[in-house]
Amino acid sequence: MKKVFISSVLALALASSLNAAGGFTGGENLNTNVGGFTGPGAAAVNTVQGALNAYDDTIVTLTGKITRQVAHEKYEFSDNTGTIIVEIDDDEWYGVQVGPNDTVQIRGEVDSKTFRRNEIDVKFISKVK
Repeated sequence: MKKVFISSVLALALASSLNAAGGFTGGENLNTNVGGFTGPGAAAVNTVQGALNAYDDTIVTLTGKITRQVAHEKYEFSDNTGTIIVEIDDDEWYGVQVGPNDTVQIRGEVDSKTFRRNEIDVKFISKVK
């Protein structure tokens, strides 16, 4: 009896998980088995100056250079509009190695510090070729 019950529960869980495939598609093809959002997103801030003036948790995508390390996991990042501190956790580098002469793209969000300038909490970094 216990085995039948467990088998029934597993079968129901498997069936519901198979039917749960997919994600928001913006009203396009609702019968796809591929997940993910395909519509437009919020406009991301794309300059240091914009990030310095943005609200907490604003999404940013910046292209520029990491000019120096200022503390553990904290770096100075600059583009042609200014300079900002970015925090890149050790596990967010994913093997990417950059120097001050390399151009990088970072994606993350604004972290508003009380009585201090905004910083960027980086979630993704890649070297621009």
